[in-house]
Amino acid sequence: MRSENENNRTPDEETRVPEENGGSWKFWRNAKLSIHKKLFFVLLVVSAVSFLILSIISLVGMHIIWEGVGAGGERMGHKAAEFTEDFAEDTIRGQMISVVAEKASRTERVVSLAAEEVEYISGHLDRILRQPADYKPRILPQASQGPVPSGKTYVNISDRVRQTEGITAFNEEIWLASNIADVFESMADYYPACFAGSIHGYLIAADVTADGSDKTFSDYFKRDYDPRTMGWYTLGTGRQKPAFTNVYTDSNGVRSVSIAMPYHYPDGSEAGVVGIDFNPKEVDDVISVIESSDLIMGDASFVLSPTGEVMFSTQKEGVLAISETRRDLRNSEEISLAHAAAIMTQGGTGIATITADGKEYYLAFAPIQSVGWSLGIVTNTESVLKLAQQARENIDAQTDMFRHALRSLFIRLAIWAVILLVGIFLVLFFVSEKVSTIFVKPLLTVIDGVNGIAQGDLDRKLNVKTGDEIEHLADCVNTMTDELKEYMNNLSSVTAEKERIATELDLATNIQEGMLPGIFPTFSGREEFDLFATMDTAKEVGGDFYDFYMLDEDHIALTVADVSGKGVPAALFMVIAKTVLKNATISAAGAYAGGGEPDFAAVVGQANRQLCENNKEKMFVTVFFGVLDIRTGVFAYVNGGHNPPLIGRAAGGAPRAGGSLTWDYVQIENPGFVLGVRKKASFTVEHLTLRRGDTLFLYTDGVTEAMDEEGNLYGEEQLKGYLDRAGNKETAQAILAAVKSDVSRHVGAAEQSDDITMLALAFYGKQSGQEPAPQEA
Repeated sequence: MRSENENNRTPDEETRVPEENGGSWKFWRNAKLSIHKKLFFVLLVVSAVSFLILSIISLVGMHIIWEGVGAGGERMGHKAAEFTEDFAEDTIRGQMISVVAEKASRTERVVSLAAEEVEYISGHLDRILRQPADYKPRILPQASQGPVPSGKTYVNISDRVRQTEGITAFNEEIWLASNIADVFESMADYYPACFAGSIHGYLIAADVTADGSDKTFSDYFKRDYDPRTMGWYTLGTGRQKPAFTNVYTDSNGVRSVSIAMPYHYPDGSEAGVVGIDFNPKEVDDVISVIESSDLIMGDASFVLSPTGEVMFSTQKEGVLAISETRRDLRNSEEISLAHAAAIMTQGGTGIATITADGKEYYLAFAPIQSVGWSLGIVTNTESVLKLAQQARENIDAQTDMFRHALRSLFIRLAIWAVILLVGIFLVLFFVSEKVSTIFVKPLLTVIDGVNGIAQGDLDRKLNVKTGDEIEHLADCVNTMTDELKEYMNNLSSVTAEKERIATELDLATNIQEGMLPGIFPTFSGREEFDLFATMDTAKEVGGDFYDFYMLDEDHIALTVADVSGKGVPAALFMVIAKTVLKNATISAAGAYAGGGEPDFAAVVGQANRQLCENNKEKMFVTVFFGVLDIRTGVFAYVNGGHNPPLIGRAAGGAPRAGGSLTWDYVQIENPGFVLGVRKKASFTVEHLTLRRGDTLFLYTDGVTEAMDEEGNLYGEEQLKGYLDRAGNKETAQAILAAVKSDVSRHVGAAEQSDDITMLALAFYGKQSGQEPAPQEA
């Protein structure tokens, strides 16, 4: 049916064909038929011409053709049927080889990934033993002390090992090697067990229980267990690469595979063996997925070890199932199966016909080279041959139908040839020539144009005027080319701009991080205090900052501040505020040389005036600034509109070593005004005295105003409550880490809305001697 646009075409838009076709073809030129109708007409012409030729042939040699076609068609049908049967069988065998190679490759990736994890554990433990100065002693729970949470790392030194090795001589090594715990616990979601057994008999491990309950230990494990007697330890000793055990059933009745290799002392000698337990289910999942798209039919798949043992199998029973007796298929009574198993254990690839459990199968196999295993897939030969036989029967049936149809066709040809031979011969010949020229030319034009566009010529335009779907197709191609050209131009510009912005933001982040003190402990040899600070920005760069620096041998300055806004503007104003305040403080610190105390209110006031100058964007910064006299514990501070800090008072005023602290907010009589807004703002110095063991906790409102997904704030009361429960950590760094963890728990999946900055200082005062060394493991 013609559209409205087609009915409204002007004479100039009429279908155009070459003038050499002649004026007698105006009907065809003006017909504006659809492609479907034109194609139908062409087919009709071709059919008529073919019919004419067949009619002539039938009149000349119908008897000869009939006899020849009868005998030749039957021979051809038989040969085609035989070829189809062979082709179907070869195709299925080829599909089996392709599928088993793909499954073997996927299995290879699964086990290689697990082996790489073991290599990483070994290398990390080598680095810990080689660079002990980079790691602090770490004490882990011991198995002898009771259950351990699932997935958490523990140490086991059995009574027998303690008696034979005198293990106290290796306490420092155990504390150092215990730093591998972070690596073990990061792998808890992927592997049921990670372990490291020392040549001295101690074990560091992390086990994941099936139900997530605490890990309990048997009396044997605590009394007599020695990792050096374990099969995985013997397997891993002396290896350059990870080694795999056969599949075994552990003490919990779970199938498992252990992967092990040694780790070393700095002199290159073996210090012990590390490893992981690998869940065979990952291999089961790979080999069991034999879909209809992969293979016409697959009865079973299995993995064979280098010793001929079935390690994994989708069969539950039979010779190809996993055997408790660990039978060697190379010794099977079925000669074909034993021969194929021998080739598989040697790393061969191919397909063979085997007999298993009284049935004949095609077995396709391919090696899993990194572990010396081999993957096999079996398909019942009866199923394959049945499909091939069906294909042959279909060909035979088609041949019979062809013979009957040919006979009917000859009879019709004989009748129509006599009637139509003379009348249509000349007409059909002439029409065929004209129609071919008219119909093919615009199609050739479109094909040539599309080929040029495909080669990159996006400026090329198709000029086809036929008035049908071919012309519409050419217009669509032209429109697509214009849109593609515009899209490519826009894409290049947008990509370049995004890359430039990302590079500049990365650079700004690095610069900002470099301006903040980031090495702890900063003050070498200082035993009067412990200090740590962190900043987590909400965007690539932030407006919070912290600072600390010594004014002389006995005074340390502390600053925590929060600039209004976030992102690049806040970061720039942060740099100015930090620099101005530090310069003013250092300039005023000369008062200490004369035995006096600087006027810190004047210091903050001077910084405020400088920030007010040329502050066209009306930005401001809240500041908590203080100076601690580490001899007396007197802390002089000035608050510029900032959150009040918290102070943890140690019980009895004794130096803190994991003891309890009582937390409360510092009482600020004059909270002051933010810096950068009022040039004549005044500030007040206040004082408090820290006793030995007391801890100061400074923070920005990013902590207390952290919101969860429902918009609930973390809040000052929750912060104080958490510090009362968990703020008795042994180091300032541990306190900050604990608070950050609790804030993250509160926020959940919500996006961070503000920069989070924290600083903790534990005051110990002047004291003699060192704190007690870590207790024996």
